[in-house]
Amino acid sequence: MAVQELHVHPHASTGGWVLGPAWFATLSEAEQAARRQAATQGQGSRIFLHDRYHRVRTIGGRRPGQP
Repeated sequence: MAVQELHVHPHASTGGWVLGPAWFATLSEAEQAARRQAATQGQGSRIFLHDRYHRVRTIGGRRPGQP
């Protein structure tokens, strides 16, 4: 099974957050939506949160080689 990646990005012109084509007013809402989507795609899904300072943090999913 291929690992699915979900990316939450800040939306520069509105101050909201996007996950694919979906827009969210807060990072918390976007993160919750990403977690729900990852849960439906299986355990291998990974979520990447990109902040407004170009930092990225990974949540959810397993790293390769970890039980």
